[in-house]
Amino acid sequence: MTVPQVAARSPPRLTASIEFVVPFHDLDSANIVWHGHYAKYFEQARCALLRRLDYDYPAMQASGYLWPVVELYLKYVNAARYGQRLRAQAKLLEYENRLKIGYLLTDVDTGQRLTKGHSVQVAVHAATRELQFVSPAVLLEKVKAAR
Repeated sequence: MTVPQVAARSPPRLTASIEFVVPFHDLDSANIVWHGHYAKYFEQARCALLRRLDYDYPAMQASGYLWPVVELYLKYVNAARYGQRLRAQAKLLEYENRLKIGYLLTDVDTGQRLTKGHSVQVAVHAATRELQFVSPAVLLEKVKAAR
């Protein structure tokens, strides 16, 4: 007799995405998006994710914590070009001890992957400027409520 195997299911990941068209002023002298603008695209997706959690930057400050970015990694796969319709997706990867968010930038029309990466933010108590080694309860509650 065969016993059916039940796959362990992990909780759904929290994601958010934005769509935009590459503006001319984001191009460099090679007529492709200047590498520094990808961080801006990731940040816009991150803000959409934080709004989904009801914990965007004003809410962070109101809760008494600052969340500086301490790590940013980008892997450039393909160049983005003027007029291209792009989707920047942010996915919550970690939140118990730090806020780690993964990113994927794709072409809306073709699905082609352009850039991927992640950022890490840590909680800092706003009044004392002390680094928090465990995420504040307010973030844990926001994630729990958003699931």
